[in-house]
Amino acid sequence: WVEVPLTKVQEKRSTMRKLKRVIQIKDRSIRFKKYNKCFTGSDAVAHLREILKLSESDATEHATELMQAGFFCNIKTRGGPFENSSTAFYAFTKVPTNEELLGEISDAWAKKIMNIVQNNDPLNPTWELERDGEVKVCTCSLNNIPIRAIRVETVTTASAESLMQVLHTQLFEYHKEWNSDFISGEIVQTVNENVTLQHWKFTVKTSTVSDRDFLIVRRVWQDSMGKHYILDKSVKSGLMQRQKDFIRCTVLFQLRMIEQLDNGKVRLVHCNLTDLRGSIPAIVVNSANVRISQEQVKSIVAVAERECALLEACLDG
Repeated sequence: WVEVPLTKVQEKRSTMRKLKRVIQIKDRSIRFKKYNKCFTGSDAVAHLREILKLSESDATEHATELMQAGFFCNIKTRGGPFENSSTAFYAFTKVPTNEELLGEISDAWAKKIMNIVQNNDPLNPTWELERDGEVKVCTCSLNNIPIRAIRVETVTTASAESLMQVLHTQLFEYHKEWNSDFISGEIVQTVNENVTLQHWKFTVKTSTVSDRDFLIVRRVWQDSMGKHYILDKSVKSGLMQRQKDFIRCTVLFQLRMIEQLDNGKVRLVHCNLTDLRGSIPAIVVNSANVRISQEQVKSIVAVAERECALLEACLDG
């Protein structure tokens, strides 16, 4: 896992608070084009020199780090390197606090999603069976959204611990094994041991469709019955600006439930409602999601069962 230490995020937040108190924000113009509520790169460097007692070159480097961390962006170019210039205009971006991220994935919201997945929500229609068999796939329409929610369920001999390993504790190491489109992932912000802000990148294997990325807040927990839950939801954060050549997808919710059964097997339930954005028609997305979700759950189970077998072989040896 690639993790940004919380202390460094806090340090940057502290610097940004001081910078916001002193830097001049106003409307500016250049070449007859107006830019609203912004500051200049040269002003940022001058104030950082005073705040942190740095040389001009070190202050410029620090401003670059702050911009790369997502605390502000160039409103003229929406990209490129930081410029220590009076004609380079910047605006502050929104970086949610730990408390705001916790609010995004609160107990009340988690309960609402669990009710949908378990078909206990009277305000929403029941799940419709799309594919039966060892890996069962259902879909339903929620709140008149054209993209249909997907629910996939199966039973496996893999342990709950191995599934948690593949889907969470070692997600980035295993993700490529059960989803060949996965490029990379990182933890952007750690709220606590159960809640993190994560960024994922995926390739789309066709030249006519852009690659996709996700910025999600993840919450994991175990209930009193021993069931494991992994809950994801898209959020916005200046800590991870939109990536060039990538379309930012929206995960309205993604829930994985891992339940130990009395017969020694484990039930895995995967439920997802994601808007891939871009120009892909909903009818194409809905058709592909049924097939892809079923294949991915099969692959997740296969990887987890393999890891269990390897562990048993090591113990027997």
